[in-house]
Amino acid sequence: MIEETRREYAGLISKKRANQLAYGARYAVKKVFAPKKFANGVFQRTVLEENGKEKTLVLWNDETRFAGKALRAGTVVGLKNFYEKNGELHSTKNLQVSVIREAEPLPLLDGEPQNFSAFVTEKSGGEPFKLVVAGKTRATVNCWDSNLEVAEKSGVGERVCFEGARWSEGEANAGWDCLVHLCSGPAAKPGEIKKEGVCEGRITALYEARQTNAGILALIGAVEGERTAFFGADAETILDADCDLPPETILELKRRYIKGKTIVFVAHRAGNGLTCKQLLKIS
Repeated sequence: MIEETRREYAGLISKKRANQLAYGARYAVKKVFAPKKFANGVFQRTVLEENGKEKTLVLWNDETRFAGKALRAGTVVGLKNFYEKNGELHSTKNLQVSVIREAEPLPLLDGEPQNFSAFVTEKSGGEPFKLVVAGKTRATVNCWDSNLEVAEKSGVGERVCFEGARWSEGEANAGWDCLVHLCSGPAAKPGEIKKEGVCEGRITALYEARQTNAGILALIGAVEGERTAFFGADAETILDADCDLPPETILELKRRYIKGKTIVFVAHRAGNGLTCKQLLKIS
């Protein structure tokens, strides 16, 4: 973008000046609040920092959907087409937000942090909308307001980021002062699971499929080389066992099709291998 701007001025401006023209004013994003709905529209606040001084950016209506998507705590952004009034920054007709430096990925849930990411394992409707999520540990997150809408749209196995969660009695709460959004990034590798957590990897081997003495389907294989056991509905999902054939036969018929698939699952370390406690996603 900087070089394009210099070309517009026939190379007669410095890189520093081109940088200013290309990105406008630079700010570090300190905190992003969730959008709030009122009778006359949607409102969102973002706390920015410039040279050690904090300023609040105010967004309304469509701006919250477009410019708001680029605003994440920890990013450095450039703003164009805005004005300042009483210490607040307001858009003119067409606010432009350019991400100059991305934020570091939020760490997977471990304990009770304010800022974290986790994978959705369960959803429960109502208000608040409850998400059961897992990273290195599990937790229930209560989502209100616009965060409720994000929670409703999230799918089991998707990674979700929480910026500014408040904890009470072991549960996280995502109200107006917390931002919830879908985010990308892999889970831990199977070999990184010490006790329990969400991991992701390719199915690298399939050893056996059988009915246990209790009549439960068991599938034994390996994910990224880690011996892993799947039981019941999770084993059926991986085998795609939709016929009355013995599980041993289904495995032989579908081995090539299954091997190499990527799965996301909640794993428990048991001895020298893993046990799948919940299969979240297979692709």
